[in-house]
Amino acid sequence: MPDDDLTWLLDRLAPLGRVSARRMFGSRGLYCDGVFFAIYSDGQLYLKADDGNRDDFTRLGLTPLTFQAPSGRVQVLPYYPLPDEAADDDGALWRWCRSAIAAGLRRGRPTPGQRGRHRTATADPT
Repeated sequence: MPDDDLTWLLDRLAPLGRVSARRMFGSRGLYCDGVFFAIYSDGQLYLKADDGNRDDFTRLGLTPLTFQAPSGRVQVLPYYPLPDEAADDDGALWRWCRSAIAAGLRRGRPTPGQRGRHRTATADPT
């Protein structure tokens, strides 16, 4: 997904709830009703995983998002790419995103003092 498709992606995700994107280290963090559930980076959607849904990603041969820290150390994040099957199928997209939202809920919501000030781009469901 090219970066200019972020608005289109947010529109596709609107049935899940209030979906927004916030700038995050050169990428975008995606939130649904305040729950951080995905990262959109370089035209790719990465979904949050934990012990409750990680096997769903690894069974498909998907690998987690990694980046090289300034120290040179490779960091592995608990986010996996959206499976190809969900790229053009809204039902599949919503199922995968609901799973990622559930992982975000299991992690817990930040308290108001933990969140910084962010500009939010909200999908217009119309």
